[in-house]
Amino acid sequence: MPHRTRPMTALLVFTGVNVILVSTITPVYDFVCFLPYWERRRERRRQERQADAITKAVSHDNASVTGTISDINVNWKSLEI
Repeated sequence: MPHRTRPMTALLVFTGVNVILVSTITPVYDFVCFLPYWERRRERRRQERQADAITKAVSHDNASVTGTISDINVNWKSLEI
């Protein structure tokens, strides 16, 4: 005897699982997004960018020739994601 499908049961189970997932995503999202780690990382990166800007401004003021390799200062830390 072939297996009998139950589309209404499958639809109810599918809907129930989705309701549970949707109701639990908000607390998880808030927990991950508002961790103190992100605030510390944001502040550290802001300080690094500020220090790089000051260093670049000082090195640019001290350079006697424009267009040298010292003007092409690539800071790999600022390229991190």
